[in-house]
Amino acid sequence: VTVLTSFDADTYGEAIGGGYRESTRDAVLRHAARAASCGARGIVCSGSEIEAVRAAHGSALGTLVPGLRLAGGATHDQARVVTPDEARNRGATWVIVGRAVTQAADPAAAYTELAADLTA
Repeated sequence: VTVLTSFDADTYGEAIGGGYRESTRDAVLRHAARAASCGARGIVCSGSEIEAVRAAHGSALGTLVPGLRLAGGATHDQARVVTPDEARNRGATWVIVGRAVTQAADPAAAYTELAADLTA
């Protein structure tokens, strides 16, 4: 896991302490480089960083993307979310389907909508 999708730059800095300031993008790239140098085949990152990871590592490092939300859906406690369509278009290797489905009023309909976006 690079940077939790519930963190933005401010909350990430608070979590690691000492007044540390780094963009979430730069932190993800730093963690991704470390993972790649250790032989990892993939990382967990938000959909916001997929393209930067791809630019730095090509397809050698897969991206597992949590924090998917349907367009106009609640973000819950997540700071960096993308729609399924955005994750697919940005090149996500894998996605995690969570609260966008499990907390929907109609989970089956939400899953069907999410799956349609991913396979469009």
